[in-house]
Amino acid sequence: MVLEGYAGDITDVQEQFLQTAYESNERQLKIVNDLLRVARVDSGKIKLQREKVNVVKMIKEIVHEQASKFEEKKQTIDFVHTHPALSILVDKGLFRMALENLIDNAHKYTYSGKKIEVIATENQGTIEIAVKDEGTGIAEHDMDKLFKKFSRVDNPLSVSAGGTGLGLYWVKRVIDLHEGAIKVQSKIENGTTFTIHLSMK
Repeated sequence: MVLEGYAGDITDVQEQFLQTAYESNERQLKIVNDLLRVARVDSGKIKLQREKVNVVKMIKEIVHEQASKFEEKKQTIDFVHTHPALSILVDKGLFRMALENLIDNAHKYTYSGKKIEVIATENQGTIEIAVKDEGTGIAEHDMDKLFKKFSRVDNPLSVSAGGTGLGLYWVKRVIDLHEGAIKVQSKIENGTTFTIHLSMK
């Protein structure tokens, strides 16, 4: 509230100190939230509340909400889909957070001025959602680390990207709960593609 001016004018130095404290607090909250989400999913107590969801509409909303982050790094993000009404039975909240995580990762691990693409298609009763970036890429020997708890892959952007090493682990657990699959293709300095496969039934 102070940063937003509710307490009156502040100096540039005060604003800098407050902004640093605010960002630090946000990072700590993210760690706590990540730990809580993983603890819930690992406990086996999560029960999916499935409902019919238009994934095209959902992805458009996520891209719109994250647009400012892409603009800051002068990145472009394109969304391609085969049909405007691709729908699937999923737990809306959990599935949305999984997609948000993948799209946010594409932003974090892609250099400024590069492109991210999200592709949603239907293939013989299966919906495939691919998040493709032009980022740092992942070495073959690091592939087995991707979906492990507290595991992070070192690359030129890993320090600035931050993170807890829980995001992709949690994404995979959510997709597993939906009886789906997530696959990854990558090449160093040539980008990465994460693809979710889910039955439409």
